[in-house]
Amino acid sequence: MKIKALLRLSVLSLALLISSSIYADWGIFNSFVIIDQGAGNVYYDAASATGNPDFQGFYFGNLTSASTFLLDGAEIQTFKDNNSGTSNVCGGDIYYRVYRSCDTPGSFLNLDLPFDISLGGNDQQWAETAGAINLLAGLEPGKYTLEIYIEAEGNQTNSSGCGEYKYVK
Repeated sequence: MKIKALLRLSVLSLALLISSSIYADWGIFNSFVIIDQGAGNVYYDAASATGNPDFQGFYFGNLTSASTFLLDGAEIQTFKDNNSGTSNVCGGDIYYRVYRSCDTPGSFLNLDLPFDISLGGNDQQWAETAGAINLLAGLEPGKYTLEIYIEAEGNQTNSSGCGEYKYVK
């Protein structure tokens, strides 16, 4: 009898623990890297599953100093669960670096992704599509790696706060 009562109490405590951990959330549900190789912007999936080519592992070809290879920016689509009025998204950045594949990478540089449009409900788009960063500038001939990550800033518990970060690599 004691064991059944203890088991019921444990199950009830577990149910209360689980239900008390429900809270508002925010995050990224689509993300794209925007590259121009001379024919206009091409969107590459950073952490999305669309008809666009995937950025991860994409081979951009054999480029020369006369080639066009511009990072025009990125786009992120974010959500915030405001049913309780407690989450917020504040913006985003794309961080990038280009380095010779056999060398130690340098620091990341960043490009701001300002607010672009509301997608309806609590979904928003943050984007920079005309950054025109020449990724070949100053490079010697060789094999190079383009590395990026995308960051969104928001807050889970303050509808006007920021200071928490979520990443896409």
